[in-house]
Amino acid sequence: MKGRLTDNRNLNLAKLHHDVIRGKSGGKIIWQPRILCWYYDKLFNGEKLPKPFDGMTLPEIYRELGCSTRIYDYNECFIKEYPSSVVSYSRKLSDLETGYIIETPEAMISF
Repeated sequence: MKGRLTDNRNLNLAKLHHDVIRGKSGGKIIWQPRILCWYYDKLFNGEKLPKPFDGMTLPEIYRELGCSTRIYDYNECFIKEYPSSVVSYSRKLSDLETGYIIETPEAMISF
């Protein structure tokens, strides 16, 4: 798909999403194929995905396709990256609760 109008591989998809929702994308669109049913049907039926997707997670498949997922899986398309000055971890609070902690040079955030 290289060179096609739908080729999003060379785009910063986070910035494109930001620009599209604010009307500043200059006519560029977000390619979001609906592959969730296909993916989960294959898993449910115990079938392998075709090459090169076999063994990949959904975020890896979207990255391989050079596209963005639908909004209900939007966050799974991103890999968290923190500067070296930020520390994040979680701790089990109970059987049903987990605490997430992000420590930054300015403040500690818990949720």
